Amino acid sequence: MKILIAYTSKNGSAASCAERLANGLWGLDVTVCNLAETMPNAAEFDMVIVGGAVHHHRFPAPLRHFLREQQEVLKKKKLGLFLLCGIAEEQIYYMEKLFATELREVAFEVAFFGGSLRYDGLKFWDKFFVWNLRSQIVEADMSEGEYIASMPGLLPENVDRLAALARKELFKD
Repeated sequence: MKILIAYTSKNGSAASCAERLANGLWGLDVTVCNLAETMPNAAEFDMVIVGGAVHHHRFPAPLRHFLREQQEVLKKKKLGLFLLCGIAEEQIYYMEKLFATELREVAFEVAFFGGSLRYDGLKFWDKFFVWNLRSQIVEADMSEGEYIASMPGLLPENVDRLAALARKELFKD
């Protein structure tokens, strides 16, 4: 069985999650593809796991294009979806907003991998946006002058869970 893990990543968080996911599917024929570099044909795979990080309230253009152009093919595949988001409280909102209902309904899982608000790899305006978002989180975390950290982080246990669910989905028939 051929598996495609397709993602976009601006600062490396989604890329590291995609690699961890691939490692969790060791022993299987897994192709990991950065959609910003290559646009694969989903029809060539038995299972497709696709996702990325939310930037400015949407997915980057290559991921949006892949999901839109290959939606009919994806609906017929064993499909897993994932997203990363710097604000955990908004994960369900973004899952519903960014993944088409038709895809969410056929997916064996729609997973949340957490998020990170890192600056590395970002251009000036993206850095400014992340700095502003981090400042808002820190300000909201202040309670009577006491800092209670809630800065987001990646959730490797959710990546491992998706890998386990994918294995189960592959071998359930």
